Amino acid sequence: MIRLENAREIAEIAWHMLPKLLSTYQPLKDEQVKAVLELTNVSIPDSLSWSIRIRCADNLAAIVLRREADLKLRTLATMQSYALLVTSATIKPFTIFERYCTTPCFLEELLVQGFSLETPELSAVCLKLLAFIVHCQGQSSIQRDKPVTIDVQSLADLLLNTRRSVHSSINGMQLALELLTQNIDGSPVKLDEIPADRAEGVINLYETLHIVHERSDPTQRDVVYQCLEAILKFCHSRVEPLMYHICTLMSNCDIVSDILQTRRVTYHFLDFVSTWLRYRRRYCADEGPWNARSLCKTPFEEVFDQINGYVNAVKGSRSDAAFYNLLYAVS
Repeated sequence: MIRLENAREIAEIAWHMLPKLLSTYQPLKDEQVKAVLELTNVSIPDSLSWSIRIRCADNLAAIVLRREADLKLRTLATMQSYALLVTSATIKPFTIFERYCTTPCFLEELLVQGFSLETPELSAVCLKLLAFIVHCQGQSSIQRDKPVTIDVQSLADLLLNTRRSVHSSINGMQLALELLTQNIDGSPVKLDEIPADRAEGVINLYETLHIVHERSDPTQRDVVYQCLEAILKFCHSRVEPLMYHICTLMSNCDIVSDILQTRRVTYHFLDFVSTWLRYRRRYCADEGPWNARSLCKTPFEEVFDQINGYVNAVKGSRSDAAFYNLLYAVS
């Protein structure tokens, strides 16, 4: 059995071999390159020089772009491209990020492969890398003359198609979350424009997230709540005419009621509920309150009673920011 220290030493040797191996890549070397990439997957040594990191990033991107290359090889190359970008963030934050953004067709290829249903493993890692690239662009000033744009309906379709695959589903939702929160004009990757009179894709994305929630595990659910909250905030600032419709969707009441009944309440769930309640109060003020002459309470009033019941039940045991935000939202 290989000890961790030995595995790291082997990984360091593999990383130093990688630039030359990739720069002379030929299809006949597929198995050799895959074996070395598997070894580099253990870790990226801190001592790895910046010049080697850059050469690896350039050569890995070239492999990703070769559609005729072995599928497993492209998947491993994408995984290591992601690892290089993440580990470079604490050294020279935007150097490798800039290489990926300016390499011709690289972002476009990540988008095509990420949204493909034919190669699920490659798709999952492409989505992961693309999501982190979008995350990085929010902290950089790097721009492209022609950004890569993603249609919001395509995001909805992606999440619907990947809902049964945990990794693809989480990576797809993470991409959606980053796009909704980092959608800056001039960024290398951004959401396509959403005209107010043709914004049904946003509603479809919101409803798709509720479908994903029904089939998801706890890890996925927290990302769902973050995405739902992000859509509410995005619509508030970018597509305000949708706010009444989104805030009054029955699926909001269903998800809140179900989670409060099962008591699977998380920090991100409370953040979503607080945001939904605040916007509902602002955009749905025309709804009259329940009174004694009403035949029955509306679904929202019943859910609001549940929320109040939860607040009163845990008031003495919770003191975190998410709970206080909820307390403020119901007051």
